[in-house]
This record gives sequence, structure tokens and C-alpha cells, in this order.
Amino acid sequence: MGQQKLILEGPNDKHVIENLCATHLPRPKGYESRTKYKHFVEIGGGDNGVLELLDTSLATVSDLTNIGVVMDCDLNFLPNKRWDAIKKILVQNGYSHLPKEISSYGITIIQDNLTKIGLWVMPDNTNSGYLEHFYEQLISPSDKMLIRAKSEVAKIIQEKENRFSETHRQKAIIHTWLSWQETVGLPLGTAMNKSYINKHTPIALKFIEWMKNTFDFEL
Repeated sequence: MGQQKLILEGPNDKHVIENLCATHLPRPKGYESRTKYKHFVEIGGGDNGVLELLDTSLATVSDLTNIGVVMDCDLNFLPNKRWDAIKKILVQNGYSHLPKEISSYGITIIQDNLTKIGLWVMPDNTNSGYLEHFYEQLISPSDKMLIRAKSEVAKIIQEKENRFSETHRQKAIIHTWLSWQETVGLPLGTAMNKSYINKHTPIALKFIEWMKNTFDFEL
């Protein structure tokens, strides 16, 4: 069995995705034990680090069979900008006839004698944003505390009292909402196991489908 690898930007992505996948999926093949699983996920430490890890992995790991990449779109980009950056690396590593655009279900590339490649651009392969925008889609839109958190953050920004940048508005909303739960201020990943998070929403199931298309799992 060759190696499989999931490349993420940061620890928050890791904890959220691991908790989501634990609900829906068995361990990836070859990584059934906790010790082995530690080598399945690699953290790039940002978008440039993710791209470097992908390029290095494709160039140097001879038995790499499957690799998935999850990147934030951020607010100044569109998902296809991320795909363009990935595509450039893939072409340099022998891939061809690649899709022009990413679909709402992400991308999975299968080519003979090459590593299977998957890309998911947070939050949903369609809109700009990052992990916390994905996270909001695991919360009921009618959740009163979420509505209130959005209102309070907007008010703080309007009154120019915010100490966070406008680009971090969504982070402020989600962490404010988390601070108002019964167990105050849980980290994103830990809160995934609480009843106020729904791991069966359309976006969650779509992400799980992408994981299934990208990796090989134990039956």
C-alpha cells in the first residue's frame, strides 16, 4: 500500500476536518492506527506552505498514491485562483488535460501512473472565504446566538470599535458565538462534538463525498 496524504493550511483545519470525518468515514487505508494516522495529515502553515508541500511531495515521494489539498479561498480571491496555483504545480509534475475551473464539489484528478489529486477550496469551492465560513454552514441559520453574534460584530465594526481587521469579521462572529455556548469558548475542533454543530448539513456531506473521491478508506 502506498502513501496517502492530506495537506491543510493550519491546525484548526486539521481538528475540524478530523472530527467531521470521524463521524462519516473509517480510517484511510494504511493509517488505521493512531500512530500511523499522524503521518496522514500535514500542515503547510498557510497557502504558500501548502503549495510547497504539494510540489515537494509530488517530486520526492515515489509511493504517493493519493493526495488531497484543502486551502482557504480568502476574501481577496476566487476559488479558481487557488485552482490555477495548484494546476501550475500539477503541469510541472506531468499532469495534463486539467479542468479549466473547479466545481462546487471540488476537484479530483485521476491520470494513469500519476498520484490521484484532490482539491477542496474553503468554504465551498464557489465563494470567497475561509474555514469559519464553512463552519457557519454547520450551524442552523436560525440559531439565535449566531444571529446575535453577527449583529454584535457588525455593530462593533460600524462604531469603529473593532480591534480585528475587516477580513477577520467571520472569525470574530464564530468565536463570539462559541463564547456564548454552555461550555464557553471551545476551540473549533472540540466544539464539533457538541449538539449545536450539525455534521450532516449539505456542505458537510459534500465535503465527505470529496474525501471519498480523493482517498481510499478501509471498508
